[in-house]
Amino acid sequence: MRQIAAQKRVVVVWIVVVAAASAGGCGSSATNSEESSVPTEKIVYPRGPTRQFFVAGGDNAVQTMGHEATAAERKQATTIISAWMRARATKNWAKDCSYFSAVYLHQLIKTAKWSTEGRVKSCPEAIVYLKSQISRYNANNFESGPVVSLRIEDGHGFAQYHGTDGKDWVVPVERESGRWTVAFASPIDRNK
Repeated sequence: MRQIAAQKRVVVVWIVVVAAASAGGCGSSATNSEESSVPTEKIVYPRGPTRQFFVAGGDNAVQTMGHEATAAERKQATTIISAWMRARATKNWAKDCSYFSAVYLHQLIKTAKWSTEGRVKSCPEAIVYLKSQISRYNANNFESGPVVSLRIEDGHGFAQYHGTDGKDWVVPVERESGRWTVAFASPIDRNK
């Protein structure tokens, strides 16, 4: 029951991240001098490495979720994500799939199987089928890391890193059998 509640929280955070990425430049600017002179609230920046990804006035659901992982956990996440990115860069789809969490792997195959009316039956086939949607990033933007911040709560988390392309990226992760696994088929561009 606790795991289901934690998964629901992660889904809510994930929805917020995706919605913020989609919103992009939405909103309006103040045109009235009275509106622009209204004092704003004091911004409280989070402590630790997540602070590097905090956006004043922006969506910071990932940056403030749960708590910061230990340096050892960040190192382990760096190792996993780096290996996953290498598999992706070489188009070794079976190896790519081996880094996914069991829950995500099941959902990925189920989605691809449903949308192909049963033609897709494995993760590598799902990756190839969904490649245009999940490969919208440069697979080499991570190189060897590191994961700068890993926000975790109840076995779920978000690894954050600065890409070699000058963008900040987020990779959803899940803890399984004592190790971090990838919980989404593509890093998410934090800057969108």
